[in-house]
Amino acid sequence: RNELISRQKVELEKQVAERTTELEKSLEELRLSQKQLIQSEKMASLGELTAGIAHEIQNPLNFVNNFSDVNKELLLEMKDELDNGNIADAKTIANDVIDNEEKINHHGKRADAIVKGMLQHSRSTNNATKEPTDINALADEYLRLAYHGLRAKDKSFNATMKTDFDESIGNINIIPQDIGRVILNLITNAFYAAPLPPEGGF
Repeated sequence: RNELISRQKVELEKQVAERTTELEKSLEELRLSQKQLIQSEKMASLGELTAGIAHEIQNPLNFVNNFSDVNKELLLEMKDELDNGNIADAKTIANDVIDNEEKINHHGKRADAIVKGMLQHSRSTNNATKEPTDINALADEYLRLAYHGLRAKDKSFNATMKTDFDESIGNINIIPQDIGRVILNLITNAFYAAPLPPEGGF
């Protein structure tokens, strides 16, 4: 009897070990599938961003190009004024150039911020850390990106966007690319769910 119980115990332990191995394998496969799903969702939302980013980045680049062209003309004028000995006029033109350079710098930084935002969005968040973030600016940024992303896909799409931000919130300690992805998905889904008016369009 003891021998039978012992054999049954050994057999049961073997079955438990085999089942545990199967469960561990299933759990690992589930974790892998979860990672792949998260990555695919990130890539899908990144795809939604691409067209919006292209539009958003074009605006500051246009400003940079336009102000650069204007500055070239102003510098040629300043050179003429200096040749003619008109120091006061040359200084006035120089001030205009300086003002334009500040605008170029501002819009250059704007383009840089958009690119960095895109890179953050696509980057793995395994090692990401929370940082103080202006949630209002983040929401406004992704609102525009979602809108222009859909406009790039469907020119008939249009929407009136009204924002009502709580300016007292200040900075919030978050992982901006994660929250940005959530905001992008929420807004994109809201645009898709928006009812069509009788005349068509959004």
